[in-house]
Amino acid sequence: MRLLPTFRHSRSVGLWPNVGPSACGRTRGGGLGPPAGRNASIPASRNPARQSERRPSAARRAPGPGSCVFMVLAVLAAHAARAATDDRRPTAHPFSSSADARGAMELLEAWDVEGAESLLAELEKKAPDAPATRYVAGRVAFERGDYAQAAREYEEAFGDRAKDSDDWQLAAASEREMRGTVQEESAHFVLRYKPGRDALLVPYATDALEAQLRALGEDLGWKPARKVRVEFLTTPGALARLSDLPLEAVRTTGTVALCKYDKLLVSSPRALLQGYGWLDTLAHELTHLAVTRRSRNTVPIWLHEGIAKFLESRWNGAAGRAMEPGGEALLSRAVRRGTLVPFAKMHPSIALLPSAEEAALAYAEVFAAVELVHRKAGMAGLRAILDRQRDGQDFRQAVGGAVGMSFAQFEARWKESLRSRPAPPPDAQFERLVFRDEKKRESRKEREKSWDRGSLGTLANVQARKHAHLGELLRARGRTDAAAAELDKAVAIAGAEHPVLARKYAIVKLALGKPAEAERALRASLKRWPDEPANHALLGRVLAETGRAAEARGHLLAANAHDPFDPEIHEALLAAAKTLGDAGAVARETDVLAVIGGTKTTWTAALPGKAPEATGYLRIEKPGGARVFVDGVDTGLTTPVEEHALPAGKHVIRLEPEGAPPVERTVEVAPDALVPFES
Repeated sequence: MRLLPTFRHSRSVGLWPNVGPSACGRTRGGGLGPPAGRNASIPASRNPARQSERRPSAARRAPGPGSCVFMVLAVLAAHAARAATDDRRPTAHPFSSSADARGAMELLEAWDVEGAESLLAELEKKAPDAPATRYVAGRVAFERGDYAQAAREYEEAFGDRAKDSDDWQLAAASEREMRGTVQEESAHFVLRYKPGRDALLVPYATDALEAQLRALGEDLGWKPARKVRVEFLTTPGALARLSDLPLEAVRTTGTVALCKYDKLLVSSPRALLQGYGWLDTLAHELTHLAVTRRSRNTVPIWLHEGIAKFLESRWNGAAGRAMEPGGEALLSRAVRRGTLVPFAKMHPSIALLPSAEEAALAYAEVFAAVELVHRKAGMAGLRAILDRQRDGQDFRQAVGGAVGMSFAQFEARWKESLRSRPAPPPDAQFERLVFRDEKKRESRKEREKSWDRGSLGTLANVQARKHAHLGELLRARGRTDAAAAELDKAVAIAGAEHPVLARKYAIVKLALGKPAEAERALRASLKRWPDEPANHALLGRVLAETGRAAEARGHLLAANAHDPFDPEIHEALLAAAKTLGDAGAVARETDVLAVIGGTKTTWTAALPGKAPEATGYLRIEKPGGARVFVDGVDTGLTTPVEEHALPAGKHVIRLEPEGAPPVERTVEVAPDALVPFES
């Protein structure tokens, strides 16, 4: 569970690198910059595992919604230029000679997959074997999640050069990543995940998604034409491979999810060292899908992210509750210093900003902007903005028309509103997310310095920090009364609102049989820091032990929305469900604990033909440029390889560098582990 009282998570989600008109060759005034040029199909490398590290995003994106593939003249020019210097690449794109194919690509650019399917049916009648037809068939298959079929169609379209194309490489990478997954369905969603612990995500995810969908129907007037696909991924490398974000950007900004290719790509909370707000994230990404579909992909990135951030809390209540204290602190400081992130700099993606802190500030800014729109014009105003842009208006006209003023006046009001926001807590700070494979080992001596730089490091008063740290050391040595005395001193100096201090204080008070004092401290802290999952879990325990099961369940579910793999949360939820006589919740939590215990590996889906294989990951850094063979099979990869999924167990790895002797080793891959290859 998370121990630091900081900004809940640096979620750079819904980061659509080419959303809206500027990515399609039109500049958005106000400094939003030139169009993002790109090659529509052929990358510089055949190695899918390294695509996300090799080139800038706009230059290596596989064609997909938001990719401007209908800019035929630009595409042909790019291919002609490349053909002059690299004979591996085709001189023209397969769809360049077909008006129907270009029309299908325009529809896909607008995320109208159903319309593209209709045009594809016409193409199949007119010229079923034409490369243009097969290319569109591949794109449609990819948008529908049939990655193997998409790869086959691209091979028909591109011929022997198919494996040089971004399209084929992305389809192949997606097929590999989804290999061995199982599928679960609810009324409006299809979830895919690897059998194992991620199975427990299913009931909570479908409940949250269905609730968010109902809310989006009310707020934005949108419902999907068919079931929405959600793919859970287990590593940051997987997210990079299946999107167009460099892995470095994923790690730097803490990107955990995207809405792209007509689906939601979401990191499992177990990919993070201490979890993250994964249910809010699912709601955030679904909101992106609604905005894109209703507007036909015409909304600029700042407004896209602002609407998604403002509405992400609708799955469990009112809109506008997603601004964390850490975000308020970043915003307040930027206003004082004059260091706000310009809307223009957020294009083409917040995920490409230089730091997690700057990304978090950008989210806070756009949240405040949409909050102002909502205050002026309500949900009807948000719907009008989407519809106006869908119908061809510039975003300035759309926003200004909705709020009844010019966009320049709106910007001025927005900046004025930032100066009058309530002051954040004085100890509010931001900390970037840490992925599990980034965990650093600390010595005991380093851990014991936490009074000044660790979990208590954001407690402003130094004396209170020292008393709290001493109290924690005494508690760890079993001296509970002495620990309580030190923590009482810390609370007397600093109050009980600091999340870590409140938690340490409450633990000691519970050990001394004083639940009322523990409860007061936790409630005071949660009033100021309402998204602190560890304190929700602890307060849930206090409430359950004092006979308030219904209220306890609410706090336990709030903790579960951040860290669903903590067995103590589910044991407490099971006890609360039994007390309340909720048979459905009893069955759910019993099954969840079976998943955590390893006796259950899927939620309701049948396993595909055999027992699931546990999966681990192989990393190979050196020698560079070597072909990679696993158990005698050519993987098609060349080193360096960030992550390559393999069944847990022993494997023979052979590297064949060009002009050098091969290297062969046997490695043992542990489940869910990232194993380096030592050459």
